[in-house]
Amino acid sequence: MGNVCSPISYGFYSLLEISIVVCGIVILFYLAERARENCIDKERRLEELRTREAAEAEKSRVRKAVEAEMSRIAAELISKIDYFIRTRNRFDSRYPLAYRCALGSINQDGDVRANLQALATYNNISLMDFIRQQRSFMCYEDSSNAQVSVKYKTPFQGQIRVYGYFRCENCDRRWESGSTWRDKWQKCQGCESECYPHEQRILRQKE
Repeated sequence: MGNVCSPISYGFYSLLEISIVVCGIVILFYLAERARENCIDKERRLEELRTREAAEAEKSRVRKAVEAEMSRIAAELISKIDYFIRTRNRFDSRYPLAYRCALGSINQDGDVRANLQALATYNNISLMDFIRQQRSFMCYEDSSNAQVSVKYKTPFQGQIRVYGYFRCENCDRRWESGSTWRDKWQKCQGCESECYPHEQRILRQKE
């Protein structure tokens, strides 16, 4: 009886072994496929992360470039307004803080309007609102006429020596100097008035 059952038992165990091997192969293929899919998904997520980081970096670069351009235009506009006020006929360089310039006349200046228009590309702001935000000017407003005066005795407020341009309103003498400083006057050689520069700039080489 044992001899009769032995081939059947062998056949059963052979089929079982084959089934186990096949199941093992199927599981290995399944695990390999899952691993491949996980790897692809991981690469996809990494690529999305790199894309987002690149987009954020580009946005940051553009934002910084816009801010830098706005700062440049604003600084140039401040300089134009300051120069306009200090070069009016009634402006007295001996008493630079006393003169008040009408806002309307400033707004009619071509250089001021050009810079304000350039600034409007990034920040649509009125001239008065822009001036209010600057520490370089004082604003005087009433129902009939807004006026603006400079807040400092000299245009340049840095700590270094700069080149300056002078005009004495007392005797109409004009001169230039390579040794001017913040809020410092020079004596007019024509009438000995103490005059502040109406324009200053950074020294060039050999000046």
